[in-house]
Amino acid sequence: MTKLFTLFSFFLIHCNLFAQQQWISITATHEVVDVKEEGEYLWLATDGGVIRLNKATGEQELFTSTNSGLGDNRVQSIAIEENGKKWFATLNGVTSYDDSNWTVYINELPDNIVRSVAIDNQGNKWFGTQNSGCAMFDDSQWVRYNNQNLGHPTNITDIVVDSDNTIWFATFGRGITKLDNNQWTTYNSSNTALPSDYVFDLIVNIDKSIWFNLNTGVYKIDQGIVSMVSSDTPKCLAIDQTGTKWFGLRSGSICKYDDNGRNIYPYIPELSGKEVETIEVVNNGDFWIGTNDGIVYFDQSTSQHYKTATSGLPDALVYDIHIDNNGYKWFGTNHGAARFDGSDWINFTGKNSDFYLTQVLSITSDLDGNVWLATNSGLGKFDGQNMSMLDHTNSPLPFAIIRDVDVDPTNGDIWITSREGVLRFDGTNWTTFNTDNSQLPSNNVGSVEIDSDGVKWFGTGGSGIAKFDNSDWEILNTANSGVNIDNINAISIDKNQTKWIYTNMEVIEFDDISWNIHSHLGFGWRGEMHPGNENDKWFTGSNGMTKFTGTYYEHYTMENSGLPASWCRSFAIDEKGNKWIGTTGGVGIYNENGVDISSTPTSLNEMPAFSVEKVEISPNPVVSSFNIRFNFLPEQSKIKDLNVYIYDTYSNVKKQVSLPYSDQITLNVADLNSGIYFLKIRYGNNLGQVKFIKL
Repeated sequence: MTKLFTLFSFFLIHCNLFAQQQWISITATHEVVDVKEEGEYLWLATDGGVIRLNKATGEQELFTSTNSGLGDNRVQSIAIEENGKKWFATLNGVTSYDDSNWTVYINELPDNIVRSVAIDNQGNKWFGTQNSGCAMFDDSQWVRYNNQNLGHPTNITDIVVDSDNTIWFATFGRGITKLDNNQWTTYNSSNTALPSDYVFDLIVNIDKSIWFNLNTGVYKIDQGIVSMVSSDTPKCLAIDQTGTKWFGLRSGSICKYDDNGRNIYPYIPELSGKEVETIEVVNNGDFWIGTNDGIVYFDQSTSQHYKTATSGLPDALVYDIHIDNNGYKWFGTNHGAARFDGSDWINFTGKNSDFYLTQVLSITSDLDGNVWLATNSGLGKFDGQNMSMLDHTNSPLPFAIIRDVDVDPTNGDIWITSREGVLRFDGTNWTTFNTDNSQLPSNNVGSVEIDSDGVKWFGTGGSGIAKFDNSDWEILNTANSGVNIDNINAISIDKNQTKWIYTNMEVIEFDDISWNIHSHLGFGWRGEMHPGNENDKWFTGSNGMTKFTGTYYEHYTMENSGLPASWCRSFAIDEKGNKWIGTTGGVGIYNENGVDISSTPTSLNEMPAFSVEKVEISPNPVVSSFNIRFNFLPEQSKIKDLNVYIYDTYSNVKKQVSLPYSDQITLNVADLNSGIYFLKIRYGNNLGQVKFIKL
């Protein structure tokens, strides 16, 4: 599929489409993975789009899939032709840009995940894909090279072209391949001195030798002979005009490798605490160093750091979105977590922080308002002021990735899953459930969902569903239920307590009696159902997002909406009806009536809770109605009216009433579904909050 945009037509289309600002997107451009110079500008490849940086002024312009014709925000590599045409390799095809027109190429490629791009001496463009070889484009025809039997490379990580127009390919698992006069030659651990076939970066030396890095050191190929040149293990390589090699290190520095084989480490204070991702030596000999936190300029004497973040997101890959009891939005990403209150961001990430997170896979709030984060290094807890970490060193948690976390609505217990079974935490004591001490069919548990009765539903990797009612276990699998595959990716429960099960193949609906397969949704793995307003349901997956009203479906992808990427991982709805969608390329925010993420007096963001001594409800839990009682208030005589709001855990307003003030009122909630709710009361200039459970 080729898509052509002109700037005029693109902005015309999007002005009509987003006239009411139905979509906005939040990306993260912290990590700069490639840099290319074009005159007075630098082009930066990031996971949140492409940045054009003016070297003289530092001014930045961000191009994303929602404000330009860029095919995908996850940009991996950049190449620029002599005529100024830019080529961007992305995780969803290739995009070209000639300063007027954007063109996206997907179907022309053997694989849409493109890791590298290079231009040979004849102007041909070469694209290396992750899974299916490479492709060449000569401005008129495309040629695919994806036959391993003919020596074509696969899983390509980098491409360079030497002065003889030989094309060199670095691969992840197959060594190095070169194309010279239509002949393919492979250098790997079976036919050379290479200790490993996993190659990360290539540069061409001035003597035509090819330098590259492995996880065991730096090597070169010179006249067909492989030899080791350094025991350093850099993340990237570069060469300046004098032929001096430079190594970019994960430790936050660069290393100069001179002709005598000596390493010299210039002190660059702006690199402190950062990982070096790429190095570009520009025409005047200055260095521009891409890092995991922006780009650093270095002229071999002074340095300057340029932040490239367009938001507080730590990373563009968003695994989970959660709205806490105060209406704050939490984002679990591939490199930490962030909280957004409508104006300000707080980050929980970074090697130098007290709480070092990497992958945050799931987030939830408990009955007391604490936020719990399932991560690849333990279980995080945020109590409103401080973040703390529970892991195998200070708790019975296993030395394993914590994959999911949920809260029992009946008693507040925390339940977590991992590859070593399930754990329950009641605030003091831990209980472990595994195949040795329970009827759990597998220790490989990926997801947990708890219904309004406190029944736990666990999705396992290969053993179906395990249902636990706190005393007895029931196993639902291909042998005894409507589950047609035992590899369960996710389980969700809607407001009617219907279970929605994602397998590797399809979506299954289970109302505790009958099973209904929704094979037409076709999202594949990593999908999930999310309850929406009223009876709407939203389905996320690797091919976009679908809204199901009970009557018809609406499908959203990056191509027909403002989603920053089509792979949607998470979803939440706030009190204003904004849909927050976490994707592999950032966060999309959608509202049919216009996106509004500003705080308002009636939003959860601006309703701080009073102590329970001032507002009480009984009974709690409640069946149909409860009494709201105010203890003695000095300002009581001045209060005339009460405004009462009830929010669900998705921050949706479920009930709103205005009443004359009384020190005790009765509120009917029989129309609410079972679950956890928050009662917000405005009286005079005061605000109060109480949590309750509807049975």
